[in-house]
Amino acid sequence: MAVNGKIQELNNGSLATTTAIIKTKRFDFELPEERKRFNHIILNYKSGSAVSVDIYVDGSASSSQTLSYVSQVTVGAVSKKINVTGKTIELKVSSADNVFALESLSIEYALIPRTP
Repeated sequence: MAVNGKIQELNNGSLATTTAIIKTKRFDFELPEERKRFNHIILNYKSGSAVSVDIYVDGSASSSQTLSYVSQVTVGAVSKKINVTGKTIELKVSSADNVFALESLSIEYALIPRTP
């Protein structure tokens, strides 16, 4: 299963670098009480500098993992494998490039079966 979202392009129009930060909502995939194994984070983006993705699970104030995506000058999809479990997930995507476009992001997950 996956969730997708159309985001936006951030372009401050100057040569000075400013870090662009996009924080998602808390995703529970309409199953708030079910535990999930989050498998992949797929970004479709362009950025002249590396892109960082901080992963927050179950409303935690500190990230459980940080992913680093390489810079790319044209929009393209890059998938990173993760192994995180929880009921909910939030992402904070950031780039220090002055032109950063995040076309979409996908979160792939599987439900963890309940033990009787």
